[in-house]
Amino acid sequence: MAYSKYVSATAQADTTATPVAITTDHDAVWHGGSTSEDDLICTLKDDSVAVTFGNVGKGCFLPIQLSNVTTCVDLVLLESGERWSN
Repeated sequence: MAYSKYVSATAQADTTATPVAITTDHDAVWHGGSTSEDDLICTLKDDSVAVTFGNVGKGCFLPIQLSNVTTCVDLVLLESGERWSN
């Protein structure tokens, strides 16, 4: 998937403890991060259990969809407008 496929970007408010629901359609996330590496604690779109992506590097692109996020810094939701079949 090329980066040029994305048609919109939405900044996600930083959070450090309380889960925040993600309601914006998105295909991937970009993790800006405040340091060189941060943990991203989130729940994937079709799941109900939070997972930790440990030591996510600053500027990292993750092709995942989220339903909520518990810990993030400088997260941007990217939307292509396309939907993929399973």
